[in-house]
Amino acid sequence: LEFVQVMVPSGSAWESSAAFFAKPKELKTRCEAGYDTVRFVPRAVLHDWGFEEGSQAQVLAHEHVPPRAWNGDAFKDWTLSLLATPGRTWQDIVNQAKGCKSVIPTTAATANQLRLATGHF
Repeated sequence: LEFVQVMVPSGSAWESSAAFFAKPKELKTRCEAGYDTVRFVPRAVLHDWGFEEGSQAQVLAHEHVPPRAWNGDAFKDWTLSLLATPGRTWQDIVNQAKGCKSVIPTTAATANQLRLATGHF
């Protein structure tokens, strides 16, 4: 697995957890500015995408169903792609590399747990 820079474009996000969990549901969103983050991506996937080591190419994140989480970096059901190469969900990519069927946690807070589990620091 490699840490790669991932660009998240601007988009609609839930205003707050209260708005998300409200009953009845009322769509209260805010515009969230785009930002850069990092994700683990298997070397084999990067190779399949034509990513060359030392390259500065940026992986793009695409949300499956907006609005996104109110608290930032939740990547559940997001796809990653490099330039015009179609991608798969981040969870599917990492789970395939680990030979897992379960979904690996997707928040930024779990990056340390993933590093410990894979031995990549």
